[in-house]
Amino acid sequence: MLQGKISVPVNMTRLTALSAAFMLTACPCGGTSSLEARPVEEASVTIDPASVTMFERGEYFVGVGTHFGSGRNLGYDPVPGLKALNESNMNSYREDIYWQAFSPTGSTSEAKMHSKLATVLNSARQRPVLILNGGHRRIKDAHPPTSDAARAAFADFAVRAVGATIDKSPIYEIWNEWNRTADMNSGAFDDEGQEHDPRFSGQYAKLVQATLPAIKSAYPQAKVLIGGAATDWKWNWLLGVVKRGGIGKADGLSVHLYNQCFKKIRGTDEMISRLRALQRGVRGYNGNKDVPIYVTEWGWSTGKTCSVPNDFVAANTSQFMFAAAAIPWIRGTWQYELKDEGPDQAKLIENFGILDFNYADKPVACAAKESAAILRTVRSIGAAPRANGVQVIFARNAKETLAIAWNPAGIGKSLVVEASGQYAIEPVCRTARTVKGGQPIALSASPVVVHLGSTAKKISIRKQ
Repeated sequence: MLQGKISVPVNMTRLTALSAAFMLTACPCGGTSSLEARPVEEASVTIDPASVTMFERGEYFVGVGTHFGSGRNLGYDPVPGLKALNESNMNSYREDIYWQAFSPTGSTSEAKMHSKLATVLNSARQRPVLILNGGHRRIKDAHPPTSDAARAAFADFAVRAVGATIDKSPIYEIWNEWNRTADMNSGAFDDEGQEHDPRFSGQYAKLVQATLPAIKSAYPQAKVLIGGAATDWKWNWLLGVVKRGGIGKADGLSVHLYNQCFKKIRGTDEMISRLRALQRGVRGYNGNKDVPIYVTEWGWSTGKTCSVPNDFVAANTSQFMFAAAAIPWIRGTWQYELKDEGPDQAKLIENFGILDFNYADKPVACAAKESAAILRTVRSIGAAPRANGVQVIFARNAKETLAIAWNPAGIGKSLVVEASGQYAIEPVCRTARTVKGGQPIALSASPVVVHLGSTAKKISIRKQ
């Protein structure tokens, strides 16, 4: 289990280094876990759906990361890539527009889109998230931009990149993982950093203050996010950006979540707890109002480093997608990533995909696809408090009410619909069947979807 800092080669790009980002700083595992205390379990606990606060879900994104715009050959080709994206049931994808690739000479008249990315942007029906990313080696102080002149040049690039793509209605991000990529010879900051260091949160806040108003002035309709920090366990770096005025008129925060290499905490619960901690922290800088949060990177690799079983990845993928969607201030999640970026199944870095390097389904693919398909039908949703350790989420679509339940601990609990009649149940990626009211439904770490009909029914969680 890796807990110390690791070195990051200078030439590593976002896609190589991000999967190591959660290993760059030690996990606060000892005595500082943000998981809530578990109440004493009872033989049976009843959940009344009338007591669960549900909200209109509105526009919500279930997406994946892609790398069509990368300068490296990661196997992302438009024809099979678009087919895979369409079959994923996702409604969004996340890509980079790199400054140096967009404007190789640094000229303010250049607008050169990577050919593969241009093809995808022109053909994909999913909404893009575009990262305005990277420094420029031919402009003074611009790798990364840390002077007023360099920041102005980056802002100019950002405006031109927005202008070249605004017709696709993207969501934009300003940079990616500044607390790591601003100095590729060092690890990621999980604190505010020092003023002399380019990774300092104040340096990124200055970049946002130069770029965000420029974009909004030229394109008021553009939706722009800030943040996107590499693993920031206690959010000290991101809150440092926010308190320095970095949030400005941004439309939300982009955040990244990884916990694979820390066995005691890895999984969905820790990630959701960490998101809640961020919201509590940022509300103080936003008039005590919630800030929209976009989880633009998350996931678990199937590589052998910090090895995680396939069934864990599949179960937690569904758990996280449903749990995040049931929080009103989370506006979307983008799983890292659509496909493995290399053929070596041993490497952690190369195996975050829901598909393998050759676009074949991995075991996680079914969980991601089925969960996305369900969430895209949801109109309102709400999570019940944990009952006997089990998570139950109620959701409504145009036809019926659903109960989505799982037991993070695995076996030992069952769900019972406390009403007469018959109910279709669909365990994610397992065979659907019909049960009678009062009949126990065994739960596991993989969510089960219970079709309750036109009205919600009381549900009991029982110990088996």
